[in-house]
Amino acid sequence: FSLDPDVANETSILKKSALTQMGMHEYSEESRWVDPCASFVLPNVFCDACDACTNLNLCVQQEKAGEWVCEECGTAFDKGFIEWRLVEMMNKKSVQFQVQDLRCPKTNAVATGLMSTTNGKGVDYVGDFDGQGFKRDLGVLGRVASVYDLPWLGETVEGLLE
Repeated sequence: FSLDPDVANETSILKKSALTQMGMHEYSEESRWVDPCASFVLPNVFCDACDACTNLNLCVQQEKAGEWVCEECGTAFDKGFIEWRLVEMMNKKSVQFQVQDLRCPKTNAVATGLMSTTNGKGVDYVGDFDGQGFKRDLGVLGRVASVYDLPWLGETVEGLLE
């Protein structure tokens, strides 16, 4: 999505003026917009009725209480299949987290010492996998599991968070 070219320049000037009045720089970290709502997108969900493929945002898209529906034909998606896909996705991410490489942040070299958290120069290794993002996804999916009554997903999330 983008702005109409006829109003893009005026909008840019208005944004810059508003940020200046608030004492913020146009490209500072504070002026960057962040979506306040949690979201989790499950890619490539196929409708059984019309074979339409969609990326389903589990936290936003719903038309009937407690179920996700196809935007094309209005048919409800199979909750059991969606739950299975989510559990598989979380299990794969868990394995990725557990078998990730640790690297030196300065040289990007893979850690070779067993059970070592620092390199020979005292620099802490960092993992390849974003653990905070994984925990955030688990929190979002825990809430999705309780809202949509997905017990298997809820148990999986609880087990991974322990």
